[in-house]
Amino acid sequence: MNKRAGTASNWDHSNTISAVSAACAILVFGFGIYQYGSSENWKRSEFVAAQIKEYNADRINQSVLLMMDYDPAHVELFPEKTNSTERYVDVQFEVLISAITKENKFTPVEMQIRQYFEHFLTSLSRFNYFITSGAIEPKELCADFGYPIELLTGTARDMKLKNVGVDIAPFSKAVDEYLTRWDYKYVRDFMTNIQTACK
Repeated sequence: MNKRAGTASNWDHSNTISAVSAACAILVFGFGIYQYGSSENWKRSEFVAAQIKEYNADRINQSVLLMMDYDPAHVELFPEKTNSTERYVDVQFEVLISAITKENKFTPVEMQIRQYFEHFLTSLSRFNYFITSGAIEPKELCADFGYPIELLTGTARDMKLKNVGVDIAPFSKAVDEYLTRWDYKYVRDFMTNIQTACK
């Protein structure tokens, strides 16, 4: 009788140890998954920050943003020139519009602006790829892209007219026609994504 009681006791003790071990294993596994998720979120945040930093640090993107927002905009259009006075140009808003609208007979300034603008659109297409692949959520880009997209689409027209007296309607019309002419679908998708997310 005692022998059986001892065996039962050992069995209960063994079951308790197994149950505790299993619980510990589940906790360790769960903690591992939590850590992995946290690590993945951190890596993702780092990726998003790195992409935005790279976009903002790009000298050409900076120049296009200045041209879109100021009239005139003092930008470095010819960085290869040795004379600093020749490197920088005061770009009038109408010259930016002309560079986007024309398809031939560019002045040297218009040609450089056109190349800068195309580089800028390529940057936007790249961010659209990140959105469609799920690497970046549109909402994460509102702070950096909300206002530039408002300029490109013309939704900032009233604000620009009120604050600085500049009518951006001809610019946004030129942008729209350019995107249609050259079938910049991914840029249009990006603009729609940002407008929807940043309302």
